[in-house]
Amino acid sequence: MIISAEPSSLVQFEFCVEETQRFADLYGIKSDLEAAIRYCDLHIEIDPTQRGIPTEEISRREHTRQALCRAALVMYGRAWGWGSGKRSGLGEEYIAQLSVAARDLHAVVKPLRDKWVAHAVNHFEDARVQIDVGVTSAGKAEVRGVSIVTHSVGGFVQAWMIQFRNLISEVLSNVQAEIRRESDRLSALVKQMPIADVLQRTRVDGVPLQRAGLDPTKQRRKFRS
Repeated sequence: MIISAEPSSLVQFEFCVEETQRFADLYGIKSDLEAAIRYCDLHIEIDPTQRGIPTEEISRREHTRQALCRAALVMYGRAWGWGSGKRSGLGEEYIAQLSVAARDLHAVVKPLRDKWVAHAVNHFEDARVQIDVGVTSAGKAEVRGVSIVTHSVGGFVQAWMIQFRNLISEVLSNVQAEIRRESDRLSALVKQMPIADVLQRTRVDGVPLQRAGLDPTKQRRKFRS
């Protein structure tokens, strides 16, 4: 069948259908895991104990590491679908594929994300309210008011982040393997489609994906057949 296009060129047609949803989801998952690894790498590279740096720089580096630690936990959680996202996420079969050490760490990471980073639930953030009582020179007790003592964990040390990075890398390797399988499956599928059916689909080569006027409150739709 003849098509209106330059000879030896590549033309593309939209194929966002229910059958390809998992393939699209996997690319989003892959992107999240790669971002999480990059956050770990940056955290590992930053040394707040370097000799000779001023106190202000020590504080800046430590706060940066804390932000990177939390960001890595969030992106790792997005890959698994922890929350209310639109992607299908990763299932129990992915946990089964992990090494024993990675599986043990994964079991810890979800509570960290859920009960420390996303929500203030556990004792990583704590407070104690106290009644302050003064004692006069005559030994008499007098209430002065209240005060508070607080404690919070900002982030984790380099050694933990190295272990976390190894866990993410294992998961990413398995995701990439599934992407290859899905790509092969879908390529075989479309090669069996009549070319006339393919050419009737919306042509998208050269069409930007980003939509104008992005609305953060609007949910994207899942693919439909």
